[in-house]
Amino acid sequence: MRFAEDIFHRGEELEVLLRHGVSLANKRLRIGTTSHMSRNFIEEFIGPAMYDSEASIALISDNQAKLLSDLTRHQLDVVLTNAHIEVSDNQVWQIHLLSRQPVTIVCPPALAAASLKQHPWVLPSRKHGIRGEFDAFCLRQGFQPTIKAEVDDMAMLRLMARDSQAFGLLPRVVVRDELANGVLVEREALSGVDERFYAVTVERVFQPELLDVLLSRYH
Repeated sequence: MRFAEDIFHRGEELEVLLRHGVSLANKRLRIGTTSHMSRNFIEEFIGPAMYDSEASIALISDNQAKLLSDLTRHQLDVVLTNAHIEVSDNQVWQIHLLSRQPVTIVCPPALAAASLKQHPWVLPSRKHGIRGEFDAFCLRQGFQPTIKAEVDDMAMLRLMARDSQAFGLLPRVVVRDELANGVLVEREALSGVDERFYAVTVERVFQPELLDVLLSRYH
């Protein structure tokens, strides 16, 4: 079965190369991103490609199961995700840990000295692993947060943290620009808690050169 699956995947890779050509495939990159990935991190990942005049990038956002399926069928070159990936003995994915980003409590400057217990919160939904870490933090601090909003999408959570008079919980990279320009301030980093960003690939005979360049920066 493993030999048969390998032949099948090689055939799909060959079909892609015949359709687009090896030289074009080296400079053409199809990147799948989960909908709740940090847009700042995606921009950082593809940064070098944006300065390459020969490079061409397609960004496709979807749920993780669909993206991994497309990756297996060589419809994508890499998938970026911050969600846990279940592994199995017959998996074909290669999982690269790109970054660990600190998770922090942020707020508008007006709340910089306010009590964490007396103001509302905008939080990631329970689909995010960091939400469980925050619940443990609240338990240790002895308070039950007043939740104004729970959000799946990190880009939307960033906007709500920026525009509402509430505390927010986000990976620092998500609110990098807001912290730099003073729209938000950092109240407290959650000790030992981080958001992990992964790149998922599959073994290929012809790995796109551009993908190797992007991944090499994180090794």
